[in-house]
This record gives sequence, structure tokens and C-alpha cells, in this order.
Amino acid sequence: MLERTRSLFSKHGKYILSRGAASLPVMVLLAVAAPDANAQSAKFEFGVLGDTDYSLKKEKELPKVIAEMNKANLSFVVHVGDFEADPRPYGRAPTKISMPCVEENFKRVRAVFQTSKHPLILTPGDNDWTDCSKLKARKVKPLDALAMIRTMFYPKGKSLGQNPMPVVSQSNDSGFAKFVENLTWSKGGVTFATVHMVGSNNNMGKKPKPRAEYGMGEESLCQGQVG
Repeated sequence: MLERTRSLFSKHGKYILSRGAASLPVMVLLAVAAPDANAQSAKFEFGVLGDTDYSLKKEKELPKVIAEMNKANLSFVVHVGDFEADPRPYGRAPTKISMPCVEENFKRVRAVFQTSKHPLILTPGDNDWTDCSKLKARKVKPLDALAMIRTMFYPKGKSLGQNPMPVVSQSNDSGFAKFVENLTWSKGGVTFATVHMVGSNNNMGKKPKPRAEYGMGEESLCQGQVG
């Protein structure tokens, strides 16, 4: 069954099943070994996927991928961002892509994520909020999209999925209360962390003075811990 899962992931390119932290993109998911040697020896697997739902056709594939993941003995699943299309391709072909950056699409994606039998964690991508200013069909401010993501995809103290696991959020620090998406959790003697830093200059803006959210985001990343 595991080989069938890997075959499915290879077919779709961006869907990856990993045996360990070494194969994960460092910029979005970090892992640190704990000092307990016995805990470190415990083997486990987890799933990673990203860049999904870039078209109506791809939207039909995501539930199948999660269903196949559900058959595997995974400790958790991480979506590394871009759960929807860039607004610009949508503008060129609105009949072939769901409108990104809007609440109804976020609800659709969350509903699919919630079919995961494993704990599921999202770290947002640029398509999901920073690029939302490029949507022509409807005016969406990037920070409004980010606020919706934070509200809809980050239940307090736990992951998404049918069997959520405990997580620790950087928002527990009063100085970074809004950064609910920066999470840590541990498994098998390894501590994992998601770090929210995306494309489009991490929403720095085009003006000489960076946007306030960019400055706070940079400060949160430089804090040195997310729990």
C-alpha cells in the first residue's frame, strides 16, 4: 500500500510521502532532534503535500490524494502552502479555476483538509494571501485573506484533521499573538516547526517603507523560538 501511495504522489509530482525530516523543504518546515536517544530510535512516517488545486481538475485530485494518505500509517500530514491558484491564471481562465482568496474557496479547501484521518498542519503560501491583491474579479486585501486563513485553519492548541494532535503556537507569546500559524510539535524525539515566510517579498510592499505586517513577521522569525 505504501508503494502505491508513493506511486500516486510521483504521478502528481508535488505530492510527497517522506520517511524523515531530511527530505522536507527547509524554508517551510524545520526539524530538530531531541536529546532522548531512545525516542529518536522510534521510526515514523509523515506526509507532505503542496501547490494543490491550481485548476478545477486538480481540485478533484486532492481528495483522492488525502484518501490514499489515509490508508498509510502516518503520524501527521503537512501542507506546505499554495492550497489554491495564483489570482493571475484565474483572471485568464475563470471557468477552469476556482476563484482564489475568497471565503468560499477557503471553506472548500478546509473541508477537504478535514477529511484527513491524520493530523494535518498548513503553513500558508503566497498564492493563499500575499498575491491576493492581483485578483481582479473581486477586491481582496492580502491582510484580510491572511486574517481569514488564521481564523479558519488554526484551531487553538491543535492541528486540523479528524484526529488532531496538540501543537504549540507562537501566538502564546503576547508579543506575537497574531502569528497562530507558526507552530511546533514533537514526534519520535524530533521537534518540528512551521515558519511562515512566503514569496512576493513576504508582503513587504512596493513602497520604501515596509508594511507593518512584514516588519512584525520578520521580527517573529528572528525571535529564535516559536513556542
